[in-house]
Formats: sequence, C-alpha cells, structure tokens
Amino acid sequence: MSTQLFINAHIATGMPGSTAAETAAIQDILVEDGKFISIAPNLKATLEAQGKDMASVEVVDLGGKLVCPPFCDTHLHLDYVFTARKPGAVNESGTLFEGIQRWSETKADLAVDEIKERAKIGIAKEMRHGVQFIRSHADVTDPNLTSLKALLELKEELKDTVTLQIVSFPQEGMYSYEGPHGESGADLVEEGLK
Repeated sequence: MSTQLFINAHIATGMPGSTAAETAAIQDILVEDGKFISIAPNLKATLEAQGKDMASVEVVDLGGKLVCPPFCDTHLHLDYVFTARKPGAVNESGTLFEGIQRWSETKADLAVDEIKERAKIGIAKEMRHGVQFIRSHADVTDPNLTSLKALLELKEELKDTVTLQIVSFPQEGMYSYEGPHGESGADLVEEGLK
C-alpha cells in the first residue's frame, strides 16, 4: 500500500456562486493507493495520534498552492488531432471550412491504430494541463465508423486515467452526406449511437 500525505493545500471550494479565488482554510489530503481517503486540517497530527507509522508515508508539502478538481474539455475532435501532418492535409487558409474540406479529403485511409496513437498524444497534452474529462466528437460520416471505433477503444483502454465521452458526430452533414451505399449522415449518427 502506498500512502501520500499532501500538506498545506489551498482547496478550491467549488461552491455555487463562488469565484476561483475562494478557497477553504489550509487543508491536508491523505491518499492511499491513489484514492482520496481524507481531506482535513492537520492530518499528520491526527495520523500520529492514531498510531500511524509515518515512516511509511510520503509527505509532500504543497506550500499553500491551489488544489482544484481536474478540468473538463467539452469540445474536442480527438480523431482529427495531428492530421495536418499527413500529405495534402494542411489547412493553408486556417479557416474552418478549409479544415473540414482537408479532413474530408484525407480521412478515407485512416486506420483505428493511427487514430488511437495520435489521440493518445493529444490526451497526454490535455492531461499535462489538468484536463481529466474530455468530450470528443467522432466523425461518423464514414461507413466503417473508423474514428468512432478508435475512440471507443481508447475510452476503454484509458478509463482509469481519463474520462472520455464520445459524441457521434456527422462532420460532413446530417442530411447532405451520402455514403457509398446510400447511407445518410443521420443513418450513421444513429448507428454510432448504438
């Protein structure tokens, strides 16, 4: 069992109507095997009074730094991240419309493993900035649902590290898209939801 005691933390209150600057009084945080056990002032003294062997506890002094819940990124396209590195995929104008066009032209040869590898890099970058909850759109205007399959696999693989919520998203249009077998974007959104 690993035990960490984080001392001298300012904890964001998170109370309705509060501002980011509002914190509780200095607190300590006890973590055992990666799970929060207790948040209270003066936990070290409490543990010592309970007879806890403090030699086995890693104590980290946060020096009054702010501790807050992880951030949530509510709009991301993990299936698109770093695709501009592919030949012909660079969005020269930087506009949304050209970006959508480049994606449409380059997504046909994407594979599940390629999408997952790029998405993992994007997720790691998000997590380095405190994001632990991600809502990602998965383009389903592809009869094979390649992006959706990749992101659903990642959701399962990374479930103990990050929470992924996947949105079935028709990038090329709900009704304007027509697949090779006559399927519409709406048909594929419904299939993606299943």
